[in-house]
Amino acid sequence: KGSQKMYPIVVQYFHIQKGIQNKVMDFYEDPDETSLKIFENIENFLQQSNLDAELLSGFSADNASVNYGIRNSVYQKLLEKHPETKIIKANCNCHVIHNAARNSMKQLTYDVENLVLKVYAEFSNSAKGVKELQIFFEEFEIEYRKVLRHGPTRWLSLFKAVDRLIMSWPAVSSYINTKEKKNVIKSYGSLSKILTRQK
Repeated sequence: KGSQKMYPIVVQYFHIQKGIQNKVMDFYEDPDETSLKIFENIENFLQQSNLDAELLSGFSADNASVNYGIRNSVYQKLLEKHPETKIIKANCNCHVIHNAARNSMKQLTYDVENLVLKVYAEFSNSAKGVKELQIFFEEFEIEYRKVLRHGPTRWLSLFKAVDRLIMSWPAVSSYINTKEKKNVIKSYGSLSKILTRQK
């Protein structure tokens, strides 16, 4: 609370010649994260831009309860103010896919996110470790690329970190075997089987 939050207002519409169009219409700052304040800001934007709220067909936002809660959300306030529009609820597809993937990962025998964090920790503060890892990259004739950091609260970074780890896996796994790093060996063994398609 108290820090400024950034709110983009984006419209999506269909143009007969150009197809689906996405336009950033406004980008405002506000420390108030309540559903009432967000709703008021949207309404003010529509009025100032001379946009007819009756033409709204959908509302899409982050899947937080402030936006889509059952009783007191931005979406509910839009429905109350414009009941005749029948605004469609369009949840954030990125969050839906992320949640599906995260729940699917619970079926795995190891924690991919934890592996990424441990591999990064191995090299983040060790210039010597990085130098040794670079030798393994050369042996496997792989272009050296830095191991990426994944921030646990920044879910969008996980794909890039895992993708980079997979590309670097021959060198990284050889390094781990050579050093016998026991803190990652369990996760390493499970992932190695998947990457080499062994049972």
